[in-house]
Amino acid sequence: MTTAIHLSLFQHYAPKLEGLEVRTLGSAERFTLGEAFHHGKEAQPVKEFGAWFQPVWWVFRDAADWGHLLPLLEELLSIQEEKLGREHVEVAKTLDLQADILTLQARFRSRRRSTYGHGASWKKLSARSTRIWPLR
Repeated sequence: MTTAIHLSLFQHYAPKLEGLEVRTLGSAERFTLGEAFHHGKEAQPVKEFGAWFQPVWWVFRDAADWGHLLPLLEELLSIQEEKLGREHVEVAKTLDLQADILTLQARFRSRRRSTYGHGASWKKLSARSTRIWPLR
């Protein structure tokens, strides 16, 4: 595909991700993020693409959709390292976002293990709030 086609498709998908809220995320939004990411990385300059991705990233992060975000962050990181160099501030920002997700995953696993390890029943677990980690 040409850059113009990628840009056109990015401009089609990207606005659909504006104003997202955690409670409204679903498979359609995940698909849209994947498409916008794929076309945006081909059409946008690296810095602009990273600036577009970060606010969208927060919504998916807060929804604990970490498995969907990590591959995208890894791809963004490799693009940034290739085009900007390993010492660039944008690379550091992306590494920080990646570290944030990995930290949240570790906290979640640790709390889940300690909850199950103390003999809590499923009824007790389901009665608790689903927000067991700090958001932002």
